[in-house]
Amino acid sequence: MASESDIFKKINDSVLDLQSSGQQTYERPLKTLGRLLQDPVLAEINREITKDVDLGKFLEESERAQGGMVGSARLLWPEDPKQALGLTYLLICKFGNDPEYMFQFGFNFYYAGKQISSTLHNIIRQLILPFARDYKNYVMAHGATQNRLVIPMSNKVFVVHGHDEGARESVA
Repeated sequence: MASESDIFKKINDSVLDLQSSGQQTYERPLKTLGRLLQDPVLAEINREITKDVDLGKFLEESERAQGGMVGSARLLWPEDPKQALGLTYLLICKFGNDPEYMFQFGFNFYYAGKQISSTLHNIIRQLILPFARDYKNYVMAHGATQNRLVIPMSNKVFVVHGHDEGARESVA
């Protein structure tokens, strides 16, 4: 069974492959990314971030926000960062299962002109890259901020001198 760090190395590789992909080559790294995100090692975290999250409702409400121009729809992200992470996770998994859907999604929300690859790269830069960073941070923290005691380092030196061992050790 792969560890979280092994999976994140592969996720990073898939994201790098996506960044350098074009219209004809984006499907394979996208499918790989979707598959890696659904690895059993990440199942508990994925259940946690997708709890009470409805991708269909989110997309439907966001599409209603579209004006008259192509690409003018805006995503109506929730205030809760965990829910936003869950929605993005579900969205990327949807892209992985149906790469053609990524075009339609990009056309509505990340349109960058006539060049399809520009729209794809907008999605990668503005949605997938930040997600990969935030998701890794969330998983590594196991969904919670962990307080750590940090002992300040000092360059000070304490020197004790004397022949009375008992007194010297108690002062030290």
